[in-house]
Amino acid sequence: MANPDVGKGFSAQAPICPPRSYFVDSSNSTAFFAGDVVDLEADGRVAPAAAGAIGLVGATDDRLAASTAGSVLVHSDPDQLFSAQDDGGGTVSVDNVGNMADHVAGAGANGKSNHELGFGTLDDNAAAGFFILQAVRNPEFDEDSATEPNADNQRWLCMINEHIFKSDVADTVA
Repeated sequence: MANPDVGKGFSAQAPICPPRSYFVDSSNSTAFFAGDVVDLEADGRVAPAAAGAIGLVGATDDRLAASTAGSVLVHSDPDQLFSAQDDGGGTVSVDNVGNMADHVAGAGANGKSNHELGFGTLDDNAAAGFFILQAVRNPEFDEDSATEPNADNQRWLCMINEHIFKSDVADTVA
């Protein structure tokens, strides 16, 4: 059975590191949805990350309307693991483990993010935002998804490769 195309954004996975609060200013014209990948702006505040952005901070658990000052909780530990759905933009296979992919951004709905792993950007040696660790088993839709992912919209365990707190991307504030 095919995997459903249900955007949920990036969800922190065990072991879950405590999220930190980050400020958002009212000049931010993009709404935050739970599961959005965020990056750090030059003024020290966060914003939803554009597709393919580098210097990522993490993923938020919160929602915040566009052009609203406030704060959001972000899973920002550089070692935090996330699960995220692929966008169906590439070939889904167990061979994707160990590859890197950027994220793609989309407008959220019902409080959930539509940020996904951009499998059209999969590469085994290039720098990209996320490192693919393994397929996430979903027995409700695909009995074999843990051993042989074979359908678009597979959920994957991943971690941020281009994290702002890692020394090789520390100078990439948006």
